[in-house]
Amino acid sequence: MYSSVFREMEYLMEDVGDFEEPLWCKFIHYDSHSASLVLEDLKVAGFGLASRQVGIDMEHGQLALRSLARFHAMGKVLDERGLISKDDFHSHPLMTNSRYVETLSYSGLKSLREAIVEHWGPEWKSVASKLDIPVDVFYEKVKSCSMYTEEEFVCLNHGDCWTNNIMFKYNWEGKPHSLRFVDFQFANYNTPCADISNFIYMSLQPKLRRKNYKLLLEYYFEALIKYLDIYGYKGPKPTFEGLEKAMDRVLFFGICLFVCWYPALTAKAGTDTFDLDTLLRTSGKEGFHKGMFLEDGITEKIGDDLIDFVEKYLSS
Repeated sequence: MYSSVFREMEYLMEDVGDFEEPLWCKFIHYDSHSASLVLEDLKVAGFGLASRQVGIDMEHGQLALRSLARFHAMGKVLDERGLISKDDFHSHPLMTNSRYVETLSYSGLKSLREAIVEHWGPEWKSVASKLDIPVDVFYEKVKSCSMYTEEEFVCLNHGDCWTNNIMFKYNWEGKPHSLRFVDFQFANYNTPCADISNFIYMSLQPKLRRKNYKLLLEYYFEALIKYLDIYGYKGPKPTFEGLEKAMDRVLFFGICLFVCWYPALTAKAGTDTFDLDTLLRTSGKEGFHKGMFLEDGITEKIGDDLIDFVEKYLSS
């Protein structure tokens, strides 16, 4: 990404006269012997992280979605020009690697179900029963989110677009005006909705996302069409209806990550959440702590989405 893709994106920006700031930090050096990657210090440049415990508001969210649309449009044009290809990238491991899916997602769903059964009360019994899904069925549902048709609008995705992988810079009023995406190790080809779903579910404050879901999609779509035009894309452009359909395809993965991992990533200080080493060592049998599903306000945080999730995807 740093030695090739971003360099080509910078050439593209120069070619069309795009003087906006880049969406990535400067690449300084890579040493293959020690596998060391040296990048620009974004904190020194004035960038900082938003609070993952609080969640991103609409102002940050709109900037992130516009920037994501710009990144997707640049990648699409590079693909059209033959400068990058889907063959250059692996599939998303959290969608297609059965060990990771079972260890990091399915085990989270199991822990959530146990917490619901033991502590959430009888009114949640129906939801808990629908979460009791066989691991092979669960894996196939997650894997299907990585599969797209030749007719679908697909592009280079960031692959892990959420609060801790976005750094913002603020003006004198404290308003975000630019950003940098970091951590591109999961870069892959898919519908751009895979990135959108990841971002809006794992970063935006849940109430804001639920209230403004279609507005957020429309904002992203308008920005994508704008940047495809700016960068001179000649191929068929996506439609908003096509974008909505693609969102439906990948939402199982996005919502599942939300109900399993959002409580862990936004838990109050001192709450036991998960131990990644233990999860990997035990293939998910140990490592998730149910305490994060028992915090005050947890049903207000994930309850509505959890109900929608089981009704839409697990009702049968």
